[in-house]
Amino acid sequence: MRSIFFDEWSIFLDAQILNSRDILITGDFNLHLDVPDNPDVMRFNNLIDVHGLKQHVNEPTHMLGHTLDLFIARDSSRLLCDAVAVVDPGLTDPSGNHSGEHFAIVAPLNFIKPSRQRKIVTFRKYASINLTDFRTDIRMTLKACPPHGDAASLVELYTHACSDTIDLHAPLITKVATIRPDTAWYTKELWLAKTLRRKLERCWRKTGLAIHRAMYKDQCGVVGRLIWDAKKNYNERVLHIFPSNQSKLFNLSRRLFGLNNHECANHNLSVNSNVSEAFSKFFSEKVNNVRTTLKRINQASNTIDPLYCNKPFAGLPLMEFPSATTDEVEAVIHRSSWKSCDLDPLPTALLKLCLPKLSATLLSIINHSLNTGVVPSHFKKARVTPVPKSRATSYDDVSNYRPMSQLPLSRKC
Repeated sequence: MRSIFFDEWSIFLDAQILNSRDILITGDFNLHLDVPDNPDVMRFNNLIDVHGLKQHVNEPTHMLGHTLDLFIARDSSRLLCDAVAVVDPGLTDPSGNHSGEHFAIVAPLNFIKPSRQRKIVTFRKYASINLTDFRTDIRMTLKACPPHGDAASLVELYTHACSDTIDLHAPLITKVATIRPDTAWYTKELWLAKTLRRKLERCWRKTGLAIHRAMYKDQCGVVGRLIWDAKKNYNERVLHIFPSNQSKLFNLSRRLFGLNNHECANHNLSVNSNVSEAFSKFFSEKVNNVRTTLKRINQASNTIDPLYCNKPFAGLPLMEFPSATTDEVEAVIHRSSWKSCDLDPLPTALLKLCLPKLSATLLSIINHSLNTGVVPSHFKKARVTPVPKSRATSYDDVSNYRPMSQLPLSRKC
């Protein structure tokens, strides 16, 4: 096995040395480099020297006193700007007990730390809305524009009234936000414990005394236990809050397993009109292909398609739809999910709170549509999001996506 390793190690270094850029090689090589007379160590060091490389770790990296973890760079490397140090990271298990047999290698590198990713976000401060004033304003706005015409006019009236009122009470705010890791489980107690751990570490680095090192390691155990407890308690709260919400539970399980819930190709595909047109064309062709296939199957089948059957209808004809009532509309909206769509003029939570002021307009829209048999064009709009079919497929091909349509709440009533 040793000979195989050295043969593959030599081939690997031959390939890397041809690269003109700086290279850094680090890891656990399971060789006792602190024993220079060992034949394997001599052969390893010889291969490094021949390829113009240098090993920078000169201290024990294992708790038993051997140097197993290495940091290798070119002799002329400009990335390494200072000596490599070996430190005890104070690793602990979930119970706070000290774990880990290897120490950490700290190497000061000569490059600029990449800045955090930033994005432009838009939002409204819905929590600052005075519900009494909001209900009064939206009722006065709807009164100022009495309903007239068909269902489409009523939908336009409702949409403009809601949009104008929400813009007045919670105007759209745009700001640049820094993308940070999701740490909803983080607690103040944990922050204080980490602050104390850092102070004890500085004290130990400064004095080098064994007592200060023991205090630092004990505090590392405390922080480890707090991190474990904080994450556990947070996830348990989520499970208790949403015991029957399959979507929340599914997202929680994916996050616990380190899976990205929104790993979509949009991070690889540039967001522009060409990409949108490509998705639109592909999805439209997909629907047309399904229709063509179904039509061909019906034509080739010997059975009669009930949709195109010329046989006279013998049942009772449906001449009209029964009109909806205010109680029915309000019951449907109150039973609906709390989710909102970008096309909703009002978020679902605010709509439910203001429903007594809006139910009359919504009822008129629904009954106008039922009586005339015409669905307003606004009701035919949806927000379509491309969702990857598989995490293993290429994100650059639009055929690896399926469309997910999100409808506004008022279209579902």
